[in-house]
Amino acid sequence: MNDTCIKLVARMILNTMAGRQKQTWQLYEKYLRERHLYVTIGDYIRWRNNHEQAN
Repeated sequence: MNDTCIKLVARMILNTMAGRQKQTWQLYEKYLRERHLYVTIGDYIRWRNNHEQAN
């Protein structure tokens, strides 16, 4: 998990404690995008090499 994800989780916790459900869901959506779209360059290169070898 990268630093951005950790910060988003912390903000979600604080918003939940404060009763701000709408903001919590917005942060959760940002968290999901960040977590699933974050790919290291090394991972991408390995995927690309494997994909090219398969074809």
